[in-house]
Amino acid sequence: MSLVIDDLTVILNHKNILNAINLEVENGEYIALLGPSGSGKTTFLKTVAGLIEQAKGDIVLNHNSIMAKPSHLRHVSVVFQDLRLFPHYNVRDNIAFPLKLKKMTEKQIDERVKSLLNDVRLPDFENQPIQELSGGQQQRVAIARALAAEPQVLLLDEPFSGLDEPLRRQMGQLVHNLHKKNGLITILVTHDKREAVQFADRIAFLHNGDLIQVDSPKKLFNQPRDEYVGNFFGQLNSLTVIDESRKQWLEMDPNSKFKEYLGQKIFVRPIRVEVKPMRIDLDSSLILPAKLTHLVEYPEYVDLKFQLTNYSEQWNVNVLHQSTKDYKIGEDYWLYVNFEDIISF
Repeated sequence: MSLVIDDLTVILNHKNILNAINLEVENGEYIALLGPSGSGKTTFLKTVAGLIEQAKGDIVLNHNSIMAKPSHLRHVSVVFQDLRLFPHYNVRDNIAFPLKLKKMTEKQIDERVKSLLNDVRLPDFENQPIQELSGGQQQRVAIARALAAEPQVLLLDEPFSGLDEPLRRQMGQLVHNLHKKNGLITILVTHDKREAVQFADRIAFLHNGDLIQVDSPKKLFNQPRDEYVGNFFGQLNSLTVIDESRKQWLEMDPNSKFKEYLGQKIFVRPIRVEVKPMRIDLDSSLILPAKLTHLVEYPEYVDLKFQLTNYSEQWNVNVLHQSTKDYKIGEDYWLYVNFEDIISF
């Protein structure tokens, strides 16, 4: 089973929302769709689900085009941010809605609803009114209803955005477990980069209607396609390597790979920088003299800010808490970056 998006283009009100999107998703694959607001993420999901008709290109599921099929015949289910549960129905009737469309008997519906409620960890909630459920419980009902139709593709449009952090993580893990159990193709739209990295096999990055990069979370972080994508996935330190004169203050080894970056702007993640109190020559590293100017302790790490010697650039370095005693503001240090950790475009 696979989902193939072929040159998918959407124009609404004379404006291009999606520009010739091409994407292939394999059976059992979990894709996170990321990008800034207005990049076309929700439009992409709605188009795949058959909720937007003003589209060109093709959508192929299991080698069959579903582009001309109505939404209820596409084997695609969607969970939206606002959930769209029926407030006048109880839990059982919300989940049963797609089952009734399939002409199942009441006994079959009851068995299926019970099974789905167990899957989403809401046993014995059949008769609960929707309006009396917590936000997290309503999320689970919406997921159960989406799975009731036995879809081959599950689309999730920021369904956890209204939940607090611990519940978001819990719901994310629940959906991932159900994705695995049911062998689904799942595409999750999210602004939560941590959620995407934790659960997705690949991340697809949309910007201004263009699919910029599709790669594993690790590759997107370490080898972004451009500076915009790189900064979206976390802070980047930058350094413009102008000419040979920079070699003097950079304290570069003459046999290093420095010359490869002449005329370029290079980037380094703060977690890829090592700080040493004295200079040690290493052929494999970029070496920068710098002065520590700020130190901020966060719950998960400490952020050190350095002013690079003889130049205007400032770099951030992330270290663990137990290392803070080794650093004093105002003192000089040496920053080391392994050449393989340098990002350039």
